[in-house]
Amino acid sequence: MVQTIASKYNNRVLYTPPYHPELQPIELIWAKVKGRITRAPPKNANDAVAKVIAGPNAIKPKEWVSVYRHAQGFENMYDERARELVESQLMTAEDKGPF
Repeated sequence: MVQTIASKYNNRVLYTPPYHPELQPIELIWAKVKGRITRAPPKNANDAVAKVIAGPNAIKPKEWVSVYRHAQGFENMYDERARELVESQLMTAEDKGPF
């Protein structure tokens, strides 16, 4: 469904690997929301629902940008390590020669 909607608007969906919360900016946003709820606990179930729904809207644009940049830092680090690994493997293969 997501892919269908994205294609309709000429967009592309990129997926991140599972079990890597450092690549999931929303994980940092939820941590901020949960922290705010912890500091001002809900009085009842309705208040809890209201705080959870309002939480992401209370995050300032600078905070959103910050968490995305944080995740991009990890992406860049992983990309660099992958490049280094490929280069070292190519060098090892070249050292062995064609036979």
